[in-house]
Amino acid sequence: MRWKATLIKHHHTDRIAVEFERDAELIRRIKLLDDARWNPQKKHWHLPDTPENREDLS
Repeated sequence: MRWKATLIKHHHTDRIAVEFERDAELIRRIKLLDDARWNPQKKHWHLPDTPENREDLS
């Protein structure tokens, strides 16, 4: 499965946007990450830009 992570600003806060094709297992896994949110307008998940989240996404 291909996915893409990008550093973004969301409401003046550093976040990581994560984009991938709809996949139930990936959705289940990203929901386990602290403060993961879905952006329906931009069609991506985003989560806090922390060292732990960067490690989880590498």
